[in-house]
Amino acid sequence: MAAKPPPAMTPEILAKSQAARAANTAARKASPLRQDFADHTTWEELARDRGIRLPLWGTPPTASAISRWLRRMGKSAAWYYQVTGYNSREQFRERNPASPATDPLGRGSAPSRGGWPMRALAGTLLEADR
Repeated sequence: MAAKPPPAMTPEILAKSQAARAANTAARKASPLRQDFADHTTWEELARDRGIRLPLWGTPPTASAISRWLRRMGKSAAWYYQVTGYNSREQFRERNPASPATDPLGRGSAPSRGGWPMRALAGTLLEADR
């Protein structure tokens, strides 16, 4: 049995797809997750050497995202727990909230962003596995 060809791209489907993409991009840009890491170029090189792509900056470090990343790296949860010192994949997110960082002197919101995105965790895991 031959596979069915995909449906034709109608103007309605195209408009819906473009709106969804724009909404996702806006959500990532508005993300409270931190994006200023000095090691980001190292992470990109390590990922490129393995032939894998790092997650987008606005991707939060959920337990399922961590599991997917460990599979891409060919690593087990036990390896992750040993490297990070955590007892579960949820602990990283619990200890790195996505709320914006506050000024230690109590002057309101600091200019930097809050918790770590999945990209930063993935990069540090790549560094740990060199």
